[in-house]
Amino acid sequence: FDTLDRLTSNLLLPAGGFLLMLFAGWFLSWPALESELGLGAAAARRIRFLVRYVTPTAIVIVTAWQFV
Repeated sequence: FDTLDRLTSNLLLPAGGFLLMLFAGWFLSWPALESELGLGAAAARRIRFLVRYVTPTAIVIVTAWQFV
């Protein structure tokens, strides 16, 4: 049971977050996202940059850090 818990916590949850950020950053329609979140154009550009580049990179770094 401990192995399954460690696998889920340390690998599958970050992988799910990584895939979600890739989907939201590259495949989700940005006009739909802007209207759903109620963002202006400048805030949407910032969020888009964060979701596309910063967040997936941070998830990979934090996940890799656990295994070092």
